[in-house]
Amino acid sequence: MYGPGMTKLGKKRLKATCLRWCNKMRRKQGKENLPRLPKGNISDPKTCPCGAATGLRVGAFTYRRRLPNEPFFGSAPTPDNPELPLPKGVQQFIKAFDGRSIPELIAPEKLIA
Repeated sequence: MYGPGMTKLGKKRLKATCLRWCNKMRRKQGKENLPRLPKGNISDPKTCPCGAATGLRVGAFTYRRRLPNEPFFGSAPTPDNPELPLPKGVQQFIKAFDGRSIPELIAPEKLIA
């Protein structure tokens, strides 16, 4: 359940699932694990908590590498930079975050990627 009725335990599980995935993506890039998810912007594939944590473009259902100087909506996926499916738990986190059910991770001001 998302929205005001979401339990603390539900939020905790979603954040933990998402953090595990973000740290897995960071390790693939040779980066260290984060102790917690960063704050981010709602509905922004580059500066949402997942995008900020991983340096990837993270949509509601897919992710891919972020290209240098890529505009907000970005360019279309290519064979050498395809969109890959997000795990179901990460999709659930993004739905809850974009639905403002995890307000503690919403950046107080607009972040710039």
